[in-house]
Amino acid sequence: MGLNAISLFTGAGGLDIGISKAGFNVKACVENDKHCVSTLKENASHSIIIDKSIKDVSSKELLEKAGLKKGEVDLIFGGPPCQSFSSAGKMRSITDSRGTLIFDFVRLVEEIKPKTFLFENVKQFRYIRADPKKPKPHFTKRDSDSNLVINILRKKFEKLGYTLNWGVLNSADYGAPQKRERTIIMGTLIDKKVSFPTKTHSKEGGLVKKWRTLGDAIKNLKQDEEGMEYNEKRKKFLKLIPPGGYWKNLSPELQKEAMGAKLKLGGGKTGFFRKLSYFQPSPTLCTSPKQPGTDMCHPGKLRPLTVAEYAAIQEFPKSWAFQGNTIQKYKQIGNAVPIRLANAIGKEIKSHIEKHF
Repeated sequence: MGLNAISLFTGAGGLDIGISKAGFNVKACVENDKHCVSTLKENASHSIIIDKSIKDVSSKELLEKAGLKKGEVDLIFGGPPCQSFSSAGKMRSITDSRGTLIFDFVRLVEEIKPKTFLFENVKQFRYIRADPKKPKPHFTKRDSDSNLVINILRKKFEKLGYTLNWGVLNSADYGAPQKRERTIIMGTLIDKKVSFPTKTHSKEGGLVKKWRTLGDAIKNLKQDEEGMEYNEKRKKFLKLIPPGGYWKNLSPELQKEAMGAKLKLGGGKTGFFRKLSYFQPSPTLCTSPKQPGTDMCHPGKLRPLTVAEYAAIQEFPKSWAFQGNTIQKYKQIGNAVPIRLANAIGKEIKSHIEKHF
């Protein structure tokens, strides 16, 4: 029969697919982006879709629509909007209204009291502070900083009686053809932590399999024309860059021409004029394949990755039909959780429930 689960901040359904494959029945999901809702209605017919802001969803409504009673929910899972915590956004933390939605996740966990929960967000969530204006502690004391959003969440969950395990997992370590790191918090109502899944892949291989690559995901993919194009200026530089390279592969003169004022930016700027390699995992997919600082140029063709290639990297089923225009499809896929990572975590939570409840 499987275990009962409820999905929050469902998006296009990537996390749900992985959790379902692990043996959970996703009874209901909450999502109010109209394009994501259309995608879910087209594909996720097994779940009741609650199309409204999570702020307007009560635990009573959620349980009724899921056909469950309090005590019958094995897992609540979801990833609140990441823009407030991501380096691709403005990192305004919980001063951004989207950032406060994490507390609605806590509210529904408190009211429904599932046996377990799974909270996921971007890697940077691990060290985002609630009030960026407060002085930072010494780096070695960062984990105990009471101003960290993750520490505020931990205290709230612990007060509800949950035993927590948290950290950052890389999807490539679990067989996904993408280096995508996510902050994971798992909670359980017993005093034994839910374990993180054992890594099945590594960069070097050795005792486990070697990381899967972009080529594994897209090299034999049937050609799909839905995608974006570069302007002639971008093509001028990208055609000079080898697979696996970026702006530093240009001559010093062309670097100045291509990058302009961006040369003065800090960091390695490795996403600018980046051409991917078939022989490495994909970098983290963003909501567009042609953003200047997170370029996703195909290894062998002078174009960004297509919608179909994006979906293959996240490992959505080939039959999963995304709704909306091309820009909206990229956004839905780029915001999703890699399905293999979701599945690995889901299996660990299922094993924990079956063993201890």
